[in-house]
Amino acid sequence: MIQINNKNLENKVLIIRTIVVAGIVCALALFTKDPIPFIIGVFFGVTFSILSFRLLDLTLKKSVNMPPKRAERYVASRYMLRYLLTGAIIYVSISNTSLNVLGSIVGLMILKLVITVSNALYKEQ
Repeated sequence: MIQINNKNLENKVLIIRTIVVAGIVCALALFTKDPIPFIIGVFFGVTFSILSFRLLDLTLKKSVNMPPKRAERYVASRYMLRYLLTGAIIYVSISNTSLNVLGSIVGLMILKLVITVSNALYKEQ
């Protein structure tokens, strides 16, 4: 049980770091010609990325208690669902003029960047 609580804390720290990095990206975007669509796109992408991360966490926690074959099907179906939703997010950002596509893609990638950098920096711990 302690390990689960530790993982929950680690996930919350990753999410907080993601929000901080997104804030920095948005602050830097203020120096561009038209920052509002980019900032909205980043917010849109980061929000979905955090929700997708949470969905992945729930999927893994639930699949641990399943028989192997059922867990395999469950995880694969959730994987496809997350990627279909990611495609829908990109489609919405392309078709909606108030969103910047690049901002949305940057927002989707920030959590992945935070996880990669966190793992590289804190690998010894």
